[in-house]
Amino acid sequence: MGYESGPLIGFDPQQTSELLGLPEDHAPLLLVVVGKGTQPARQRLGLLDVEELASVDRFGQHTITGAVEGQGAGPASPPIQADRRCSVPAIH
Repeated sequence: MGYESGPLIGFDPQQTSELLGLPEDHAPLLLVVVGKGTQPARQRLGLLDVEELASVDRFGQHTITGAVEGQGAGPASPPIQADRRCSVPAIH
């Protein structure tokens, strides 16, 4: 279909709510623009190592190896598998 999308940041939630006619108990958290590009899409960069994206316990401690047991989700949560290659870290 040729459509592209991307998140929009830096919008004013109050003005956006008024423009869209949202009820007062609703708030826009994320806007996504969708359309057809006028230029070819940029080539996607390769994936980063998870160590470049995430820290364990303290900022800068890049020591993720194997499974991370139940981080942030309580004792009954399944382990998070550190894949070493990811586009978005799944660590809470």
